Amino acid sequence: MDCVPLGENTKNRLRPPRIGVVLDAFDASYQSELVKLLSEACRVRRLELSVFPCGILGASDLAAPERNALYRLISARGPVDALVILGSTILRQIDEIQRWSEGLRPLPLCSIGLDLDGVPSVLPDNQSGVRELVRHLVVEHGARRFAFVGGPEGNQESRERLAAFQAELSEQGLDPAQARCLYGDFLPASGRDAARTLLGQPGHDLDAIVSANDYMALGILEVLATRPTLRERRIAVTGFDNVVEAGLTMPPLTTVEQPLHKLADVAISCLLAQLDGSPQGTLPRVPTRLWIRRSCGCQEPTPTLAVRSRARATTGVFDTILMRRLPQLGAELQRASEGVFVSMPGWDRELVTAFIQQLRGVPGERFSMSVDAMLQTLQERRAEVWRFHGVLSVLRTSALEALAGDQKKSLEAEDLLHAARLMTGAAAMRAQAREHARIEEVQRALNRVGAHLSGCGDLRSLRAALDVSLPSFGVSRAVLLTAAGAAPDHAPLARLRYALGVPAQEGEAAGDGVLYAAYELLSPCTGQGMAGVGSTPHWVVLPLFSRHVVLGYAVVELIGYNGADYEALRIHLSAALATVLGSLPAHSQ
Repeated sequence: MDCVPLGENTKNRLRPPRIGVVLDAFDASYQSELVKLLSEACRVRRLELSVFPCGILGASDLAAPERNALYRLISARGPVDALVILGSTILRQIDEIQRWSEGLRPLPLCSIGLDLDGVPSVLPDNQSGVRELVRHLVVEHGARRFAFVGGPEGNQESRERLAAFQAELSEQGLDPAQARCLYGDFLPASGRDAARTLLGQPGHDLDAIVSANDYMALGILEVLATRPTLRERRIAVTGFDNVVEAGLTMPPLTTVEQPLHKLADVAISCLLAQLDGSPQGTLPRVPTRLWIRRSCGCQEPTPTLAVRSRARATTGVFDTILMRRLPQLGAELQRASEGVFVSMPGWDRELVTAFIQQLRGVPGERFSMSVDAMLQTLQERRAEVWRFHGVLSVLRTSALEALAGDQKKSLEAEDLLHAARLMTGAAAMRAQAREHARIEEVQRALNRVGAHLSGCGDLRSLRAALDVSLPSFGVSRAVLLTAAGAAPDHAPLARLRYALGVPAQEGEAAGDGVLYAAYELLSPCTGQGMAGVGSTPHWVVLPLFSRHVVLGYAVVELIGYNGADYEALRIHLSAALATVLGSLPAHSQ
């Protein structure tokens, strides 16, 4: 991909490079987790990040035309210096995304999850993950009669997963033409519909249903749980992605895990290389891994990369064996952690060393203290604490191999790891309780925002309402920009008027702000009080619209990763702004 070497320009600026991320929305865990990981990758590098929830490109429902106005605000001139495209989330027709991305050149671009011509694309290895999954179902469970539930027929990732599914069936001596193939939309409802269709056929004798993603698989499991016969309830079901819900459903879902932290980190590194003038060619596929849980018929949740044979005893001192294996073991621990310890370099070595010392009887209970510290870190970062069980599973497998033949030490190791699992379970319950309390507080805060905004009749009262209510939502910085003149329905606003900021800028009068071009959308965020002290703020850009007319945009501090909260805030702001603009004279709007 040809690109302008912008590195020198960004280095000489007073602000760090601005990275944008375009996606449909981030109210589902796949999108919200990627936004979170992209944000963390930018914070580590002291980069700004702006999230643009633009809706599905070219769609006509769910106010997509108004949301799509955000796409046309982004150009090679701004408002960002480089852009991540979560292509698989905005896809309706790949040609539309291809044309839009080509119009952005020479802006540095990187696509996640969708292979775009001329754009460096970070893609999971769909082939190996699905083939390993199908092989497991055939070899370990004797499955012979399969169905595949894909995403939209034009979806690139779904097509790749279907091709891998069919190729592995052939490799295992089964006829892929005999497998039923249905198509959904990656959402649970379409999984439920597919399951009802498959099970509604007279004389069906399915052994396994392979789903192209987890959400449809979760819908399939819901239907199977209601079936009258034990055989139907025991049909193996698998997914792809390993979203948070996959490990929490009943039964827990066997799935192929995408290393989202790796996708995010590679994407940001790719953009920085382009900003420094280094052209980026084809990027290697990011490895996936199979997570075996109970939905396929297995009994123990296990990350397969950590599974080794324990058939033979290992000779040598156990601590020497573990330390010799540390490079490989550390890599497996890192994979199991899903990048949640990115701010704790060397944590994997510390965990193994602490385990060895406590098992050798060194005073101080270092392993228990290390586990406790790591669990506290996960809770502080609001990460999925329960994922630490995967880390302990990896450590257990290696430890028991190293201790093979030493029954006493093996039992001591099991006791240590069991205590660590109990600590993890207790920490997960505390985290769940705190998350429940946080969700309730966010809902109360949003209700307060709506109540304050409902009484606004002009920009001055709107400013006062936001000053009072936004901090209760956790937001301390926001900018509101409105139309500078009339704009056609659904169109982006070519000229924007600075309406107000929170906190207020020195000498600023609400509604009396300067004009900005659309590509300067983020410029007001560099003003006094907006950038913060010693921080690199991250933002989410919300299109404000009413009755199919785009009224303006809110640039709001990104303080959480639940897009549903920001959508509720967008609705409140849109309603208030529609009232305010409707009460202003035409010449002042």
